[in-house]
Amino acid sequence: MKSLSQSIKLSRPFYIILISFIFVGGVTLSWKMQELRTVENALAAYGGDFTLEAPWGKSGLSDYQGKLVLIYFGFASCPDVCPTSLGIMKSALKLLKGSEQENIAGLFISIDPERDTPELTENYAQYFHPSFHGLSGKPEAIAQVAKQYNVLYKKMDTPESAMGYTLDHSSVTFLVDQQGVLREKIQHGATPKEVAEKLREYL
Repeated sequence: MKSLSQSIKLSRPFYIILISFIFVGGVTLSWKMQELRTVENALAAYGGDFTLEAPWGKSGLSDYQGKLVLIYFGFASCPDVCPTSLGIMKSALKLLKGSEQENIAGLFISIDPERDTPELTENYAQYFHPSFHGLSGKPEAIAQVAKQYNVLYKKMDTPESAMGYTLDHSSVTFLVDQQGVLREKIQHGATPKEVAEKLREYL
C-alpha cells in the first residue's frame, strides 16, 4: 500500500500541470478581455446620429432607433465594391428568420451628391432589399457624417470615361445597435454568413 507521502509525490506533477493550465487560461482570458476593451474604445470614438436627405425629407439614424442598422457609404454608379457589399448585406438578411429581419434596417449613404439625388439613392438601395434606404445631401453634410464614421473618400477624374470621374472610398459596413451605438466595423470581404452571425449577436 502506498504511503501518504508517496501519494503526494505521485500527484505533484498533476497539480503542477493543472496550475499551469489555470495560469495560461487566466492570461489568455485577460488578454482577450483587454483586446475587447481596446476595440470598444476605438469604436466609441466614432459613430453617432446624423441627419441627411431622403426623398420624403430629412432623415437620419435616429429614425431607426429600436432596430439594428447596417450603414454603408458608397455611390450609385460604383462599378464593383458597392454592389458587392450591398449584395452581401442582402444575402446575410436572407440567412435570418423573417422575425429577425423585421428588426434590421440598412442605410446606404451616397458620397456622390453631385450625381446621386435622394430619389436616385433611395431607388438604388431599395433595389437590393426593401428594408434598405438611401440618403444623400449637401457635400459638406455628407463629409461631416463620413468624418463621424472615419470613412475616407476622394474624387478621381477619369477623362477617358463617359462618367467623367469616379470615387475611391473606404469599403466598410458599420453595425449600429438599437440605441444608435456603433458596435462593429465589418470589413470588406466578410461573407454573408459572417455578417448574419454578427447581426444575431445583437438581436
